[in-house]
Amino acid sequence: MATGRRAQLLTIAAKMMFERGYYAVGMDDIGEAAGISGPALYRHFRSKQHLLAEMLLEPSDRILLGAHRIVAEDLPALRTLDDLVEWHVVATSAGVNVITVYHLWLGEMLEPDRAMLEAKLDEYIDLWIDQIHRVRPDIPALTCRSAVQTLFRMFNMPYEDRKRAARRHDILVTAMAKAALNGVLLMPVPQAVNRRIAS
Repeated sequence: MATGRRAQLLTIAAKMMFERGYYAVGMDDIGEAAGISGPALYRHFRSKQHLLAEMLLEPSDRILLGAHRIVAEDLPALRTLDDLVEWHVVATSAGVNVITVYHLWLGEMLEPDRAMLEAKLDEYIDLWIDQIHRVRPDIPALTCRSAVQTLFRMFNMPYEDRKRAARRHDILVTAMAKAALNGVLLMPVPQAVNRRIAS
């Protein structure tokens, strides 16, 4: 996990990329905003793409670790899912700039870093699917995956509204996500799916 000066540089870079866009922000710009020279910034990050990778990978590690800790408590599945919703909102509420950068500029990551990030996301989604299956093992995995991905989109949008009214937005999103999750848990499985499962 980035700490101290390195974490400060990542925060500054995320804010600048959120406001100006990835292409409009250079290493010299980030260095100037942080009060250091562009060359000095390269002592922390080899390139803008490496800076971007650390900006996106570090929060992903933190969110995934927190989710694993919640699951390890081995509480009833409904309580675990509630806790996962609340953790996701809390863990991302301070990182709205990073969320925006992720959605807009993920494609600028180097391929190995992007593959690592996508693997972490897959692991996170699978963790949610496992908890849904504790309640509703009859729901197909692909349906669960689609539902979880829809929940994540609900968590992460809209960025500007979340920045303007973060606390109100987080309370609203938490309530809406829990309601949507309850809808998933109560959804009927189509008869065609039931027949395939039975066979």
